[in-house]
Amino acid sequence: MAKNKQKSLKKRPAKTVKPEIQKREKTFLNTENEYLIRRILDSADSAKIPQSASLFISLLSNLTPSMSELTKREGIRVGRALYNERRLKHYLPHEESVADLIFFFDRAGHDRITYSIFPDRFTLNMLDMHKEYIGMKVHQFEAGIISGFLSASKGEYVEVEEQSCSSDGSNNCTFVTTYVKPETQSKNPLKAINFFANHVINEVLKEEHAENIKETPSYYILSSSAITSRKYEKEMKHISAFIGSQIAFGIFPDPKKAGKKDARMLQKALELISPGKPSVKSLKPIKIDIRFDAIHSNSGLIELNCALLNGMLRYHAVQSAKLTKIRTKAGYIIKI
Repeated sequence: MAKNKQKSLKKRPAKTVKPEIQKREKTFLNTENEYLIRRILDSADSAKIPQSASLFISLLSNLTPSMSELTKREGIRVGRALYNERRLKHYLPHEESVADLIFFFDRAGHDRITYSIFPDRFTLNMLDMHKEYIGMKVHQFEAGIISGFLSASKGEYVEVEEQSCSSDGSNNCTFVTTYVKPETQSKNPLKAINFFANHVINEVLKEEHAENIKETPSYYILSSSAITSRKYEKEMKHISAFIGSQIAFGIFPDPKKAGKKDARMLQKALELISPGKPSVKSLKPIKIDIRFDAIHSNSGLIELNCALLNGMLRYHAVQSAKLTKIRTKAGYIIKI
């Protein structure tokens, strides 16, 4: 019986793979991004990321023209992968596909969106992006997602620019299609960093904490892919440490003294910016834990947070301290 079964199996024609599925498999970014996109679409994240943490990533991703360009390219890849994930719905007119783009942003945490679509122009308005003014446009990743999705949908490259930004003085973020490559915006990185640091300082010094919580962790990880690359790790760590030192300068009035109030201030600052769960038990001696769950245990992201914390402790540490990174089944733990 076993021999007969083997013979019959050999005679069966091989299964053919549909061309659309083959193309879909080849176009996907990689396993991790595919996984994150599906988590977003399936609403698999119960926790949310504070807006200041999202703004921190957006700031780092757009400090220089080259980083902005790299971030936009990453967004384009995500947008194309998103289209390939949804294309099995067999859209008829190109315009039908846009509903899935809006659905993705909604599931990612940006649930106040309006848009208009015409044959020659597409406009999308995000009404709930972070409103903290830092003096420059910071949503190249989102512009890239829209560009990548529309390009895949139309079968030709579609350029998208962020026309106005809530972090640059506008009421909302507006993205539009354009037939010319957008001009590179003039940037003042140090000024933007100071604006961001002052925002965090003001939030920490408030008696009541009213930080908005919006983005899902999966979208946060996707948006940080450019700056957590090993290629730029050294530069990003230096910038993160500098930002941490600027924040520390504003929340610690006397670096030589380390009391309970200072520990609370540091914990509030970490809660605003870090995707982990910080516990600042003492600053004299230094006893700090930050726990990262599995989804946030990206090595580049861990390094950024370590650098940020080191910068925050630069003016306040009164004793030498050793930073330890511990990997567990649940994620990562940073201990000092």
